[in-house]
Formats: sequence, C-alpha cells, structure tokens
Amino acid sequence: AHLLRGSGAAGAAGMSPVRGRLVRPMLGFRRADLRELAVAEGLPFLDDPENEDRSRLRNRIRHEILPLIRGSVNPAVDAALLRTARLLAADERHLAGLADGIPLREVGSEIWIPAGALAAVPPPIAARVVRRALRRLLAPHPGSEADVRNVLRVAAGDAASLPFAGGHLVSRQGPFLALHPAGAVDPPD
Repeated sequence: AHLLRGSGAAGAAGMSPVRGRLVRPMLGFRRADLRELAVAEGLPFLDDPENEDRSRLRNRIRHEILPLIRGSVNPAVDAALLRTARLLAADERHLAGLADGIPLREVGSEIWIPAGALAAVPPPIAARVVRRALRRLLAPHPGSEADVRNVLRVAAGDAASLPFAGGHLVSRQGPFLALHPAGAVDPPD
C-alpha cells in the first residue's frame, strides 16, 4: 500500500521486525502458514477482523490484487515483494545512517540544520536529514515532498525563506537553516 502511495524506500521497505523495544517476530511468516501450524498444534489464535475490511487499501491489495497477480502474472509475487522490501530496507538503513550523521540543533522552539552539510551530501541523504528535522518539528509527520523541496530550496540559496506545512517557515540563519514553528511572525535576524 505504501508503494502505491509513493512513499519511497522507507515505506516500500515495509514494517521493520524490530523498532526500538517493539519486536515483531512473526513478520517473516505467512498468516496461512501460522494458522495451519496453530491448528496442527492445537494452539489458540485470533484473526483480527480489521484484516478483512476491504475499505482499507492494504486489505484490497491482499484480497483482490495479489491473487490476481499470482494467477496471471507471477505466482511467486509474495516472495518477490518480500525480497524487494528486504533490499529497500537495507538501502534505507544505510542512507538513514548517513543522514543521522548530520546533527540537528534545537534552538528554543526551532530546529536548525547546518546548511553546508546539506550541500555536501547527495540529495537522497539531504532529503532524509530534512525529513528528520520536519518530523521533530511536526511530530510524527515527516512533511510532504513539497515541504522537503522548500527547505532544500532555501538551503541552495534559491529563496531567503519559504513556508511549509501548516504555516511553518524555513529561513537561512547564517550557516544554518532554521525551521520555525507555525505562527512565527518574522524569522529572526
């Protein structure tokens, strides 16, 4: 579903089996296989009724589109999608690790990004740094593609300041980009 929404590598990589203290040990298994094992072993299990709700895109994909692809295009589409997700997850971890090397500063209610660091890294890494800063300011939203583009335009010197999501503002502050919260009347000198 994330892939169809254009979410990029992070979304297309799917759920992470481990994120902080949250561990999902069953992600590598098909639901039908787990159900079969539970029945064979006499173990209780519960199917989440949300997984049958066809108004949700992920469920329409699971119940309508994937069976069509299995039957007419690729019977091994599930394995192909999992392989693609694993590859994208590895790429995303690497790029995110590089982006995490660029520090963000909190100055009052603002988030500051070193502009020179954004200019020194490839665009995919710079975009991840900006999304991390936007997520910190807009928690948990990482900003839209247009928001990221506006921050990078100010970093490149195309504009002194530009708006983004919900009345927020990005401006150049010496060697930094400052992401100002909504309601900031004017960027500081």
